[in-house]
Amino acid sequence: MVLQEQSQHLLILSLLPFGGNISEMEFRPVTVEDAEDLVGATPEGSSPSEITVEVTREWIAKDDPTRIHFIAEVDGKPIGSVRSNLRDGKYNLSYFLLPEARGKGYGKEMVFTFANTYHHFEPLRCVIKKGNIASEKIAAWFKLQPVKEEGDFITWEDPSYDREIDYALNR
Repeated sequence: MVLQEQSQHLLILSLLPFGGNISEMEFRPVTVEDAEDLVGATPEGSSPSEITVEVTREWIAKDDPTRIHFIAEVDGKPIGSVRSNLRDGKYNLSYFLLPEARGKGYGKEMVFTFANTYHHFEPLRCVIKKGNIASEKIAAWFKLQPVKEEGDFITWEDPSYDREIDYALNR
């Protein structure tokens, strides 16, 4: 796997998906023009029904210095989205793949590259809809564990993360 920083906001990852074909995954910043694709591609049940294209445009345009949000592309075509926001001392990680990109190993590679580029020694959290086996596998692969259930969603965190140890390692 080769990772190149192309600019402040564009990453290219050469990867070998589980399917065996070598491809390049590119990350580009989300823009308000992506709102329709993001709302239309969000997996059913993963976000409230009141999220519309207009609400998404406003959310993307809103300045949030803790948010990092990218569209992942392979061969010039969008395959998914990955983002994080800092909340309560942990980075909430959110990701999804378009249906045609699922089952090819892209999800793990996309989340791995994003998390290790932007949150290498930082605590992560994911909120996953119950029964979303693919997302649960990615969270477990990152050593996250289910820590709380609320309604149809489960919060996954790394309960062993210790900010003091992290601070000592990164002084």
